Amino acid sequence: CNFASCASLTPSRIYTSCCLRGSCRPFMSEYSELLDSLLKEVREDESCKKVIDDLLSYALYSVTKNENDIKDTIRNRVSVRKWPVNAEGELEIDVLWPGAGYNSVACGGSFEVLAALEKMGVLKMRDVMGASGGAASAILALADENCSSRTLLEYYMVYAMWADRTPRSNMRQLWKATPLWAEIYRRVIKNDDAFQRVRERGYVAVAGGKTFQNWILHHFVDREQCVQAYEASGEASLSG
Repeated sequence: CNFASCASLTPSRIYTSCCLRGSCRPFMSEYSELLDSLLKEVREDESCKKVIDDLLSYALYSVTKNENDIKDTIRNRVSVRKWPVNAEGELEIDVLWPGAGYNSVACGGSFEVLAALEKMGVLKMRDVMGASGGAASAILALADENCSSRTLLEYYMVYAMWADRTPRSNMRQLWKATPLWAEIYRRVIKNDDAFQRVRERGYVAVAGGKTFQNWILHHFVDREQCVQAYEASGEASLSG
């Protein structure tokens, strides 16, 4: 699905990016206003709403249709392969999403299916770790107040709308990733409960330094540290 087609195309504004390091910040208020505007459009656009509702409904339909087979498979794995279960007999799993760029929107399907199984008492999701696009999907999934992929889908649509309206958006991001993603991360963990879920269960993989050493960052001290970690994981531009 081309999420950008959900929006009515209008002449774009050119948004200037700025260094993220030290005291040099992107124009946070500008990007906050931009995010407000784009999110409002996504939530009010009937085509976008239909895509989101259809995707979430299909995930639930698929789980319900195959519920018995899924339960039989899990029981077999628990019995034969000794998969771990908690005191209530629920399978406990950690989720790992690799970097896949913006194709990581597909993680929304994975999360919605697992969330449906969790609500049925079939399994229990514990930690969610991701890298790059997988990290973006992880923070968006964990931040959702209803353990749903709705937040993830909405914000990927927001980005698609921005990219569609911004001249040479892909070329510009070869040099520096848009600050829009950092603003998205700030927005989704603004709620205390959302930040607590990300802080306790979110793990982000980052490759940094001259040797691209791998780091796993988690249990963040504050929101801004959390935002910077998830932003760094997806920052693969020439100046990143």
